[in-house]
Amino acid sequence: MGWLFMRMWVLLELGSLVLVMPGIPGGTLQARQAASNHWATQALQNQPPPDVGNTSWIRNGIDAFILQKLEEKGIEPSARAHPRILMRCLSFDLLGLPPSAEEVSDFEKDASPLAWESQVDRSLNDPSYGKRWGRHWLDVARYADAKGYVDAGEPTFPFAYTYRDYVVDAFNSDKPYPSFILEQLAADRLEGASASSDASAALGFLTVGSRFNFFPHDVIDDRIDVVTRGFMGLTVSCARCHDHKFDPKHHDAVEHDRTIGMASILAQVWKSPSSVRAWE
Repeated sequence: MGWLFMRMWVLLELGSLVLVMPGIPGGTLQARQAASNHWATQALQNQPPPDVGNTSWIRNGIDAFILQKLEEKGIEPSARAHPRILMRCLSFDLLGLPPSAEEVSDFEKDASPLAWESQVDRSLNDPSYGKRWGRHWLDVARYADAKGYVDAGEPTFPFAYTYRDYVVDAFNSDKPYPSFILEQLAADRLEGASASSDASAALGFLTVGSRFNFFPHDVIDDRIDVVTRGFMGLTVSCARCHDHKFDPKHHDAVEHDRTIGMASILAQVWKSPSSVRAWE
């Protein structure tokens, strides 16, 4: 498990980040204040729904936040959409496809108070849901079937589709997000109840990036970049060459030092003869 924790350290310490701006009078204090207020460094919190005037319009807690802004601007909420429009919005949003004429007709005729909820559940259980929404994560993971510029060897990833299918299945099976993260970072090190039969394919998150003509340091840099941007909303890949005056970090040079630490871990993945290499 030590290996797993080494891979996860960068995800666990985001909450205490501060900014340092050397050479700027008062810059350190100002930067720390900016870091403490920036949304990306805030811990998730439960926000109680705000008080609003037209409470009869509200059907759930999210509506209260929307209505608060509408009332602040003096805007009346739109009238409830026709069932046909609702059905089309739902289908395009969740599945990326229009509903059939039969589905629209059935929804219009359904007088049940749970008709809308039933349609939402039906769409979430449709296999197209994972394809529609999994593609957004595949963009984060810079998924591709090809290795980018290479002047020798196989130019494509023969088994890239296994990672694509893993992501689609994860959405369709409602895989818990912590498991989704762990498997993509360290599936080869999970044991017992934490391991799943399809977890090895999750390592495609690290391995389907560009090969940079098989120059290992560029490959490792790319993997550091996808981990920090994908899971932290930040990038530390620039620390390969320099630091930034405005980047959140604990203290001088720590971003550089920790990037070197991640690089050393991912270098072991690059050299590993284990199942990690099977997905390259």
